[in-house]
Amino acid sequence: MTMFVDTGIAIAVLDVDDPRHRPAVSRLAREPDPRILSSTWGEVMVAAYAKGERQIRLATEILDTAFDRVDLDREVVETAARLRGRLLRKGVASSRLPMLDAMVVAAAVVHDDKAMTTDRTWPLAELRVKQRVVIV
Repeated sequence: MTMFVDTGIAIAVLDVDDPRHRPAVSRLAREPDPRILSSTWGEVMVAAYAKGERQIRLATEILDTAFDRVDLDREVVETAARLRGRLLRKGVASSRLPMLDAMVVAAAVVHDDKAMTTDRTWPLAELRVKQRVVIV
């Protein structure tokens, strides 16, 4: 079993000044082949693209070394939509789990893996996925 990381974890890995850097790197060191969805990779790279070529190269090198990049597929996207729909049926604001985050959780479900996040506000109990998520 491996981990799909969310944006917060990937940003923490890139930023040594981030207070979550050490805990994230330490936890990831214990994981075989951690994964990052292409959508998460893109979200994380926005800041690098805003800063220029040097930062793009550095961020790409770090992310590509730290994570296996996984492209989104139909099953993951449909599972993410289903998870968010479940929240709405239960009267929980779907904004508590934005689509990018829902896709990370969905990837963990579809691939029988885990998700790693820094976000303690995800509605894990309502989604019935608490055992699949590691919070750093």
